[in-house]
Amino acid sequence: MMNTMTACSDPGLRRVVLAALMAAALLGVFRNAQASPHSPPEAPAATGGASDEALRLLAEHVSAMVESGQVVGCEVHVIKDGRTVLHEAYGWADREETRKLKTGSLFCIRSMTKPVTGTVAQMLMDEGRLSLGDRVARYLPAFDRDDLRDVTLEHLLTHTSGLPLTALVGRSLDQYASLADVAAEAAKSGLSFEPGSRFQYSDSGTDTLGAVIEAVTGKSMDEVVTERVLRPLGMADAVTLLRKDNARTRRVPSAYSGGTGSWLRHWSRDDEPLFPLFLASQSLYCTTSDYAKFLTLWMQDGVAEGKRLLSQAAVRRATAPGHAFAYPVGFKNAHLSYGQLWMLLHEEQGGSDRPVAFGHGGSDGTLAWAWPKHGLIVLAFTQSRGAAGLLTVEPVIDQLLIRRDIDGYRALRRQLTARAGRAAAFEGLYWDAATGRSYYALRAEGDRLIAESPGRFRIVLTPCAESGRYRVEGDELEMSFEASGTGAASAIVVHEPSGDQRKSRHVHDRTLSRAKDVLRMVRKAHGIEKLARVGPIRLEGKFLMPDRALEGRAARVIDDRRSHAEVSIAGGKTSVTTLGDRGVLEAEGRPRQELEGVILTQALLNHPAAIFGAWDLHYDSVEVMRRLDESGHARLLVRTTPDGAPGSSRIVDIETGRVVGEERVEQLPGVGFVGLTIEYGDFRDVEGITLPFRTETRFAHPLLPRIVLQYDSAESGASDAVFRRAMRTDSQS
Repeated sequence: MMNTMTACSDPGLRRVVLAALMAAALLGVFRNAQASPHSPPEAPAATGGASDEALRLLAEHVSAMVESGQVVGCEVHVIKDGRTVLHEAYGWADREETRKLKTGSLFCIRSMTKPVTGTVAQMLMDEGRLSLGDRVARYLPAFDRDDLRDVTLEHLLTHTSGLPLTALVGRSLDQYASLADVAAEAAKSGLSFEPGSRFQYSDSGTDTLGAVIEAVTGKSMDEVVTERVLRPLGMADAVTLLRKDNARTRRVPSAYSGGTGSWLRHWSRDDEPLFPLFLASQSLYCTTSDYAKFLTLWMQDGVAEGKRLLSQAAVRRATAPGHAFAYPVGFKNAHLSYGQLWMLLHEEQGGSDRPVAFGHGGSDGTLAWAWPKHGLIVLAFTQSRGAAGLLTVEPVIDQLLIRRDIDGYRALRRQLTARAGRAAAFEGLYWDAATGRSYYALRAEGDRLIAESPGRFRIVLTPCAESGRYRVEGDELEMSFEASGTGAASAIVVHEPSGDQRKSRHVHDRTLSRAKDVLRMVRKAHGIEKLARVGPIRLEGKFLMPDRALEGRAARVIDDRRSHAEVSIAGGKTSVTTLGDRGVLEAEGRPRQELEGVILTQALLNHPAAIFGAWDLHYDSVEVMRRLDESGHARLLVRTTPDGAPGSSRIVDIETGRVVGEERVEQLPGVGFVGLTIEYGDFRDVEGITLPFRTETRFAHPLLPRIVLQYDSAESGASDAVFRRAMRTDSQS
């Protein structure tokens, strides 16, 4: 149920790692601009099949998408027969600074960089300097190993090498001097399958291709891309390496992560650039106008401004039908394949397997498609990472611009509007019978439903045309609801390819212990109220990422009202401090930041008192959901629901009364909402307070590593200087 494209393509890089570090540290005890001279010329109204009405409805859809919080901002650009027929921007470049998004903004297009890298490779093949069958080991010594020697350039171009999605999580890009170093890191990971045997989307593969290009040309990848693609096509606004002193940086919108209705700014133009070197898989910054020029090169069979840059053979080769690509698509009766660094759209009728369109998406919320037969290019750029809602643009493009069925589009909108008011009837908790302990928590937001499963995921459900049926935003999975005599739904039915799965509405079990009795038991077991008497306690120990062989130091200072958690690893230190209703994040090399919104609420709820006893003070509701028998231990599953953040599940051991585990969904900067599971262990007594000295966190996100906090010492009566320093006002800094 996870959109794999939006989950991938982040180089782990320092911000994602910091997000993971702070999640761990907190977790337990621890809009219009002038067109450029080379932009497609503006067209008169109603150009060649793209009617005024169709364009107006498309613009309205994008505007509504922004207004409903599906994205923070969006620039939409439609080009028909070489002329711009629609170019508008909606929403915010920076929501917190109330700075409107303008056309001509430079977006981080992430994986839309891949086709540019592929274009350079095709050019070098045209010149005879590379060939599809070349082994990577011929150019990169790191691949001259028995297990890697069969990897070829064709494998890299088609994502069939067996290299991982990324090898950079948990590592800073600052440590790599070139793409050859990045490729060597990927080589260390080895292959997950025999090259050519299957498809696996891989940033590592494209970065390795970039390293090969650098080896062949003797130039850095950013130089090659500039000389061979950007400059010949007049892409004057595209940036390979963003620098703070580059005037164009001021045109880059702030970056957000999260999901519909809950966006968190994780990068602004005042921060250090994300990429200290150009990653061939994802580092290009570009305007919609410039990327349209790149697409036009391929629509015109490799010719730009009367000059051939690519052979026709290269164009045919790269856009030939490729491997099936299991990625959600909003075009009717169509499916995707992946060619040589191009996403290809095939119609499921007409008798030909040649693609009808080509394009690509980027994980920061950008997409672009080109239909040569229709002379049509459509681009929609956002800065909203995890914006599965962007996929709602595709069926609108399909119906209004490809099929030209305006009446059908209007009828569909009327049906959806009429059914929007029913969402509230589906709110509540529903059990996942397949696991016996997992459940869905549904709440209505307008015509949508937000579904959270603690420890697993957060998804958005949007209404389908059929009454009572919803689709998972960014996916093809659908759900429906069974009606009951009371008006509220009695069950969810998840319509999966393997068959329907029924999830029954939760009914309170009166035979279970009452919430107040469980709370009393937990308080007695942990003695957390004694913090008020003992004063600050300082815990120190190790911060471990066992799967990445990384180790650092961790410390936590707590009293009954305050918490300070810090992690030192890879030469850098990050800390979060909370006091009352305030929170502060400090990280080396970044400005001190006041926490707000969901992130602040999460930080406050990670105080040990909120975890191990003071539920009545921190949560709107507490319910004992189910008795569990796990590995011979009798336990209780308790749901705690706060105001302003997702609810969580606590696992309470009946014999000891201790909280031994937790399952929740958290919003992490640069990543979005992520499910995580926590195990608390190695309980020790500190001045009559029972605290876990070991906390192990596992994330449902495929790129976030397992994190272990292991404290080895505790000191009562510790200094509270860290609180006074961290909570000072900016004027006192």
